[in-house]
Amino acid sequence: MVAETDIASVMGILRHVPLFASLTTEQLRTVAGRAESRTVKAKTLLIRQRTAATTLYVLTGGQIRVSEITADGNEILHRFIGPGQMIGGMATVGGLTYPVTAHALCESRLLAWNTGTMQKLITLYPMIGFNAMRLMVARIEELQQRCVELATQQVRQRIAHAILRLTQQAGRRDTEGILVDIRLSRQDLAEMTGTTLYTVSRLLNQWQRQKIITLEKHKILIRKPHDLVCIAEAEEVREDP
Repeated sequence: MVAETDIASVMGILRHVPLFASLTTEQLRTVAGRAESRTVKAKTLLIRQRTAATTLYVLTGGQIRVSEITADGNEILHRFIGPGQMIGGMATVGGLTYPVTAHALCESRLLAWNTGTMQKLITLYPMIGFNAMRLMVARIEELQQRCVELATQQVRQRIAHAILRLTQQAGRRDTEGILVDIRLSRQDLAEMTGTTLYTVSRLLNQWQRQKIITLEKHKILIRKPHDLVCIAEAEEVREDP
């Protein structure tokens, strides 16, 4: 369990986790006190697809890669989880299986609650259950939107949308734009958007020449977010005078 001396810092993290939105200070203290603190090494398998969903996690440090393995053995990259984000929401319900696989990209620190603990907390504080339903609906809507993108949009739009989603998941403000600092390869981006490594590389290099983005190792700096939105929405990008 979380040490008593760490309760206050854990509460500070949980205040910003949507699952625990609207809980009072005392309620958050109870939730924090029932968490288990874990540290896992890089490449640790945290969640295995199609196994019983028994644990809910909130990441407090590090990065988690979330993917899905298809019936023919191919991997589809879904998202990256950063500090303050949750994974394993199915564990709040009980009797379900994880729909994805999750690996730690680097040494990561997590808070964990098993299904029994979460169900007791939901009984105590129904708002957690309500928040869980809202989060699941939002996730379903996101997946539906990605299906629409794959079926109807040009590759350049899909890649722009993927980068914009990454800014929401793991972006932070920088003096020159929005920095996405995760272990993201061009192949990862190709898997996320249903295209080829060659196409991703060609478009990223083009956008870098246009100074819309700057590429660094495992990092993307979005210098002109508005231009990227225009590309995603198939609108004309205005050239700098």
